[in-house]
Formats: sequence, structure tokens, C-alpha cells
Amino acid sequence: MASPAPPVAPGFRDRHPLTVQLTRYVVAGGVGTLTNALVYLLLRNWWDLLPANLAALVVSTLVSTEVNRRFTFSGAEVHRWRVHVQTAGMVAFYAVYSSAVLLALTVVVDRPTPLLESATVAAASVLGGAGRFLLLRYWVLDRDSDGPSLADRLHAHWHGRRRWTTASAVAFVAGALLVVTTAACGLVGY
Repeated sequence: MASPAPPVAPGFRDRHPLTVQLTRYVVAGGVGTLTNALVYLLLRNWWDLLPANLAALVVSTLVSTEVNRRFTFSGAEVHRWRVHVQTAGMVAFYAVYSSAVLLALTVVVDRPTPLLESATVAAASVLGGAGRFLLLRYWVLDRDSDGPSLADRLHAHWHGRRRWTTASAVAFVAGALLVVTTAACGLVGY
């Protein structure tokens, strides 16, 4: 008589799903940012600053939402209306946000190049990316819509991983400040 097989230890993906999702989200964010930059730089040859930015924004938001669904969240079933609301909300947010960043850049730099404009929008989008991850993970691609509310899950997650969450938040803020400070120093010529 054969003995039963020993239990298989859970893999890294099973033990640390949030870490895997965050890592994949960063990769997907890179794809979205690259898409935005390429479309923006292409359109900037013919269009003014803001129309090129808005067109690139729409294309990159659509691409990045689908890449996140398929790659970051492993092809999770979507709530169709939530995807549309999230996409429209992200386009509206980034349209205002990135347009304000571009207009501020033109105040600080006399004649910014399209490459500098694109890099500035990319650096600024790091801050919006954190909010988008939470929106995608806990609302748009939520696998457990009949379970506990978003607030209950965030509360349980925070209390279950307070030290990790605090360290991650501090690291994110420090990194964002470093990016913004470095970009600002480069813009004003220090």
C-alpha cells in the first residue's frame, strides 16, 4: 500500500498575492506609461500639447486597463459597468491632472521639448497610479462582490498587515518625493 503524498507547500504567489499583484501592476504601469509616451510623442509632431496629451491618455488608459485585467489580476472577471466608470473616471482625472502638470511645466520652462513634457507627465502619473491600483483591486476587478464591503476588507487588511502597509506607504511617499524633487530640480536647472 502506497503512502499518501506529502502536502505541497503553497507557492510565493499563494502566500503573497498582494506583493505579486503590486509587482505586476508596476510592470503593467510601465506598459501604460510607455504607450502614453509613444502616442504622445507621435501626435505631438502634428498636434498641440493638450490635444496630444488627451488622445495619448485615452489610448494608454484603455491599454493599461486591459493589461491590468489580464496580467496583474490574472484575467479576473470584470464588472462591465465598473470598467466603464473606472475608465471614464481615470481619463477625466488624468486629463485634468496631466494637463495641469503640462501647463505648469510651460510656466517653469520656456520651451519644453515634447520629450521633457512626456517625462514630466510620466513622473507625475506615479502618484495617480497608487490610487488606480486600489480602485482596480478593490472595486473594478473585485472577485468577491457579494462578500464583505470594501471598507471592511481594507480595515482587515490594514490591521492584518499594519507594519508592512506602513513601511510600503512610507517607501512610496519617499520615492514619489524623490521623483518629484529630482524632476523639479532638473526643470529649474539646479
